[in-house]
Amino acid sequence: MKITAKKGATIVSVFILVFLIIKFYDSGANSFLFSIFLYILGIINIKKDYVKVTLICLLIVESMLSFFSPYKSYSERNGSIYSQAYQYKQDIVKVYESNSYEIKSNSEFTYTHKYNELGFRDENLKQNHFKYFIIGDSFIEGLGVDSLNKLDYLIEKQISCNNCVLNLGRSGNDMLNSFSILKQIYGEGITADTVLLNLNSTTLWIL
Repeated sequence: MKITAKKGATIVSVFILVFLIIKFYDSGANSFLFSIFLYILGIINIKKDYVKVTLICLLIVESMLSFFSPYKSYSERNGSIYSQAYQYKQDIVKVYESNSYEIKSNSEFTYTHKYNELGFRDENLKQNHFKYFIIGDSFIEGLGVDSLNKLDYLIEKQISCNNCVLNLGRSGNDMLNSFSILKQIYGEGITADTVLLNLNSTTLWIL
């Protein structure tokens, strides 16, 4: 089988893309690399010159915006090269020691998060049965908000009860980890009438 120059260039581009994705997997650059790959394929395989010129211009503009633009996405402002910071990692869920605290700080906020004897961002346990468990990722943990604006506190305020909602949120959590957490909590004899599970785009993407 005869391999043309275009096919050869396409095959080489694929190998280069795979190599770069593996090498820079932890940087969050996969979306950018895939976008560059599509531009290169178009430039190699499209015959019309004006389309090639357009793709080359778009490639230059996207590269300039990605690396030199003062306007960054949330993920870019907090360590990711490109728009998507989430990666498929087993250790993405942050687990905290009991009765500990940690300072959370980035370009937008600085807060001290305190964790109870279970390692969750909530008050120390005063009973073993709750009206609600709320479980999910950083949205439930309350990353980036003070203790008075966490979801568990707002729910308690809304339904006029004290210490009736236990926050089981952990940054990076997905549905499988949520199920494991619930098994652990119930195994320790801590129960609730209702479990509220938060699902959002990042939760599904991590899966």
